[in-house]
Amino acid sequence: MSARFEAVEDGFDLHFAGRLILRHRLACPALALAVGNPDITMLRGNFRIDDSPTGLIEPHEWTLETDSAELLVDDRVVARLVAKGNVLTISALDPHYDRLRLRFHAEPDEVVWGGGEQMSYLALGGRRFPMWTSEPGVGRDKSTELTRLMDEQGMAGEHQLPAAYFPDFALAGGASRRELL
Repeated sequence: MSARFEAVEDGFDLHFAGRLILRHRLACPALALAVGNPDITMLRGNFRIDDSPTGLIEPHEWTLETDSAELLVDDRVVARLVAKGNVLTISALDPHYDRLRLRFHAEPDEVVWGGGEQMSYLALGGRRFPMWTSEPGVGRDKSTELTRLMDEQGMAGEHQLPAAYFPDFALAGGASRRELL
């Protein structure tokens, strides 16, 4: 199975295995870029992540090949999407922009489901979530009885092992559609 870009009247589509994955239109660009303004607080592994991006740009110009799309603002290439086999690579080409928003296409009867790490909601449609999270688990607060017991029994606690966690999400819905994104 391979992905392919297809030109349409006022934009382009990205199809994978015969299904529409991205729909880029003048009125609704599939990709937007911005400059981040993060506010991150962490207390014993609990994160509060907030961001107020500025300088949002939504490319309305593009050039298209069978396996790639270049997105432009004022005749300047700002992002590139490349589809090779079943992999989509998205590159922001202006290092000034460090936030990227991608709108995946979903039919009205489809639901974006969250699984994987750190999902507070099962149905994720319309929700924002970070692409990186960390969960040290039991044992981060050494003043609690639970942590003392877990450390004593050797079943939990601070293991000092490096770990990275990320959310997994999938589209599920009409026509038995299932994609892990």
